[in-house]
Amino acid sequence: MVQTGFSARLRQSAPRLDIALAEQGTFVVAPAISPEEARGRAATYKGSAFGALAQLFSKPKADDVTVESRGLRYEPVWHATCHVRIVYDRRETYRFPVKTPDHVASVEFGGTSYPVEGGTIAVTGIAHCVRDRRQDLWIDAATGETVPARTLDPTKVSPIDLANFPPPGAEVVEPTVRASAVVRQLLGGDTAPIEADTLSESRADVERLDLCFRPVYAFTLKWAAKGKSVDIVLDGLSGEITQVKAGIHPVLGRLLNKDTLFDIGSETLNLVVPGAAIPLRLVEALARKREAGH
Repeated sequence: MVQTGFSARLRQSAPRLDIALAEQGTFVVAPAISPEEARGRAATYKGSAFGALAQLFSKPKADDVTVESRGLRYEPVWHATCHVRIVYDRRETYRFPVKTPDHVASVEFGGTSYPVEGGTIAVTGIAHCVRDRRQDLWIDAATGETVPARTLDPTKVSPIDLANFPPPGAEVVEPTVRASAVVRQLLGGDTAPIEADTLSESRADVERLDLCFRPVYAFTLKWAAKGKSVDIVLDGLSGEITQVKAGIHPVLGRLLNKDTLFDIGSETLNLVVPGAAIPLRLVEALARKREAGH
C-alpha cells in the first residue's frame, strides 16, 4: 500500500486561470413538425391526458375533449463546451511498507539510502500532475436546470438577430440564465485552489457558448363536462408530448437584449465565479470552426 503526503514547501494556493472565449452565437431551430401535424398528435393524447382514474371510471370520449392551441413558442437552451487543462508539479512524500526481516535498517534505490522507520521508508519525489477535462453542457435558459444533450439537424439551425426575434406568429420563453452563470457551471471545481510547487499551464478554452431556441407547440386539452383541463407541450422536433401543470405558463418575452444575456467581458470576468479562489483572466478570443449552421 502506498501512502502519500504533502511536503512542507510553500504551495501556490491560487494560480491564475486564463480563459479563452469563443465567439458567442444565437440560433433558432426550425420546426420539423407542422402546426397541423402537431395539433393532430395533441388530439391523440386526449384519452390519456386526465390520469389513470379517468381511464378507469369515466374515460372521456374523443368528442368530450377539445384541443385549444396556444401557438408556437421557442424555448431557450444554452449549449456550452469547455476544455480545461492545468499542468503543474508538486513535491510528494510516498511511504512504502518494507516487508523484510526486522533487522533491515535502510533500503537503497539509485544510490540514495532510505532509513526504515516503523516498518516503512519515505521517498520524496516530484509528482507531474495534469488536470485535463472536457465538458459539454446543455442548460435550460429559463430554469437553469441541466437537460439531456440535444441532437440538432444542422440543416434546420440558423443564426438569428435577437432584436428581430421571434418571428411573427410565434412567442419566445424569456431566458433568465445569463452566459456568466453558464461559464460558472462549466468551470465548476476548476476554480478551487490547487496545491502546486510550479505551474506550467492553467487554461480554460470555452469553445462554445451559444443560446439556441427550440420550437414547441403548446396546447390545452379541455374536458368541459368535468370542468377539467390539461396543458401539454409538443416538441417541434421530436413530436414528444410533455404534460405540464395546468394553468402554469412560462413568462413569454418580446424583447431580448443580447448585451444582458451575454454578460461576459474583460471587465466582468472576475464576477463570473463569485468568491472563486483562482483569479480569472480573459486572454483572447478563441477561434472556432462552427459546424454548418451551428
